[in-house]
Amino acid sequence: MRKLVRGRTGLVALGGLLFAAVIGPTVVPEASSAQSGRQSSASSPPCASASYVLAVSGSGQATQGWSLAANGQVDFINDAATANVTLPTAIPIPGLAGSDVQLVLVGGTAYASVPPALSGFVGGAPWVSVALPSSLDTVVNSVFPRLAAWCGNGQSVVSALGRHRGTSLGSTSIGGEPVTGTQIRSSSSKVSRALGLPRGVGRARHGGVPVDVWDNGQGQLTALSVTLPSLSISLQLTNIDQPVSITAPTGAVPLSPSILSMIGGFAGARAAG
Repeated sequence: MRKLVRGRTGLVALGGLLFAAVIGPTVVPEASSAQSGRQSSASSPPCASASYVLAVSGSGQATQGWSLAANGQVDFINDAATANVTLPTAIPIPGLAGSDVQLVLVGGTAYASVPPALSGFVGGAPWVSVALPSSLDTVVNSVFPRLAAWCGNGQSVVSALGRHRGTSLGSTSIGGEPVTGTQIRSSSSKVSRALGLPRGVGRARHGGVPVDVWDNGQGQLTALSVTLPSLSISLQLTNIDQPVSITAPTGAVPLSPSILSMIGGFAGARAAG
């Protein structure tokens, strides 16, 4: 019995660490901004799917610089997504720092691959999973159409984040595709709210936060970059509206949905610190 209890404790701890480490940076637009984006993109259909490359880096007075890289696919029609994440080396958790972790969200369940150094906590299982509570699943499902609308019309991002049309960045090519750029400057608080960033990521004292938005010839969002004083984000979208198939991985050890409460407490403490 004692061995079983110890095993369950290790399982819960592992799940909390995995999901807290990789789900924290998720981008979630606020409702008001998304609504503004939908109004400006009424003539442009939302994206059905896309591949993405995301890079996030940060720094602070009390912490060393860190970076996080991710790439994957999004199925906006079926509310599913994948992510291949390289965790920051600064994570003070043996077995997780600098590890590559795979994430899958499909059918209302989130899956995370288990790094080899931590597989012993789950009996060698390759994946752990958490079934999202219905309330959280509803919120997640409402995010996909908002992001699809932003993807379908890059100028909807400009409308959501800026009061004006912004400054032209001219034309160039990204990934071999001709694109046209627009730069807007907005308050750090508005950018943080729109992108679902935690409070205290940094305030721009002069001129606002620069946000660069790049559209392809169809007006679809191709690239986005945000530069805050202590946080930089860059996103690139490719293979828009190409067929995609996202399925649940096999061999996952299910965790209790209550693990999400622990993740919330962990993320809140990290943001407060």
